[in-house]
Amino acid sequence: MSLTDILYWVDPVVWSKRFDLPLSVTCFFIYFIVFHIACAFFGIADYWKLLRKYKLHESDEKTYLQLLPRVVFNQLAFYLTSCYIGEKMGWIFRTPSKDNAFQLWKLPIYLTLYSFYHEIIFYSAHRWLLHSKWGFNLLGHNVHHTTKGSVGISQHYMSVIDYYLEIVFSILIPLALIRTNAYFDLLVMVEDAILGSYDHSGYDFFLGNLKRYSPAYHSMHHLRSSCSYGDGVGSLALLDKLFRTSYYHYGYQSFPKVKHLVDEKSS
Repeated sequence: MSLTDILYWVDPVVWSKRFDLPLSVTCFFIYFIVFHIACAFFGIADYWKLLRKYKLHESDEKTYLQLLPRVVFNQLAFYLTSCYIGEKMGWIFRTPSKDNAFQLWKLPIYLTLYSFYHEIIFYSAHRWLLHSKWGFNLLGHNVHHTTKGSVGISQHYMSVIDYYLEIVFSILIPLALIRTNAYFDLLVMVEDAILGSYDHSGYDFFLGNLKRYSPAYHSMHHLRSSCSYGDGVGSLALLDKLFRTSYYHYGYQSFPKVKHLVDEKSS
């Protein structure tokens, strides 16, 4: 099978036409499948105690299966419908054509722009709304913080308002601003499916050697709460550096003592 054949079989435009589905719906379900494959991988590793030397901590009391129903509901009820509405409004998931095509060399530029827009929305909502004294409980961010960043699927375990602020708005608004086509939109969503679940998994496959790809940043946020509001796997982390809110700016050097915490040095 040639590369052209492989690309044909994963082309959302092809599948959209084949099943007579809106392009946004097709892209969403490709993302949905990738996300749940990634989460199932982390769930199996947790259940069978695999890859122990890469597990930073195991602080969650809720399991993969306990988190699953709310996660699936959030994705289908809020994320899928938002993708569909965005397509109907002409903001995102535009059918690829000569008018919205982009050269491959521009891809790093678009990804950087997306990361920049995403961080502004995510950090602002996360720090000044969801972690405000009035907003933490009122906006439901306390639901997400019942998880401790050691189960991959917990990325989407949230209340409704929190889910829109941290997931729907922070991903889809940047895509609407960049305004390319469905291929780029799907690429971003698949990237988020993999990195987002990894970020909440408690695993560090690089053992700290690639800090921007270590879930330790977001784990520290879940375990200490008032730090690292935008830090995450692969993020630019510009605003945490600018406002000096990364965990190390507070002098934190290790995870606090938490029930079920796994010794980082264990193998």
